[in-house]
Amino acid sequence: MPEHFQFRVLYPDMHKRFMQCRSMHIMASIFISIYALRFLEDIQENWLMLLMILPISVAILFFTIFKKEILISPQNNRTFRIIEIGFLFMGGLHFLNTNQYFPMILFFTISFFLMYILYMELRIFSEMYIQLSSDFIVIPTPTQDKKIKWNQLHQIQIKNEHISFFFKSNEINQYRIVLNMNSEELLAFQTFCKNQIDKS
Repeated sequence: MPEHFQFRVLYPDMHKRFMQCRSMHIMASIFISIYALRFLEDIQENWLMLLMILPISVAILFFTIFKKEILISPQNNRTFRIIEIGFLFMGGLHFLNTNQYFPMILFFTISFFLMYILYMELRIFSEMYIQLSSDFIVIPTPTQDKKIKWNQLHQIQIKNEHISFFFKSNEINQYRIVLNMNSEELLAFQTFCKNQIDKS
């Protein structure tokens, strides 16, 4: 009998998360444009910086609004996010050097916030799997992996492409999954879960 099972998780609010992702790109590109426009004050001296930053900001805004399907790719989304973080951090350093502390704090805060968003997006937009082994169960969440011990459960059930974890504390956690099991594999999984719960 197998000692390890895994199921790919399908989170139900992916469309909402994708819309939030796009809104963060739009916000970042607006702030990068604000930073770039600072160089208009002395364009003869800073035309290269303006030429480097502003077109990239406009490109991100354009792709986010008019070519949103590009962001479905985790690689493209990650690339855009890293560029945004880099330019926003540059903006924070610029305002630090010019003793403009409020915009400095704002740009640094946004850049660190986007780092956190990037970390969550790397998890959310990548394939995540519920892992069940003889030692414990690992359930992925947007921020971290949740580890469950077998002695916390009294039943695990798969029904209608959902896996449900019934806890002894009367809590129920349910996740939509990709189910690629035949009847024999499903029976082996149910037997495995029952044995692990009975032993715990």
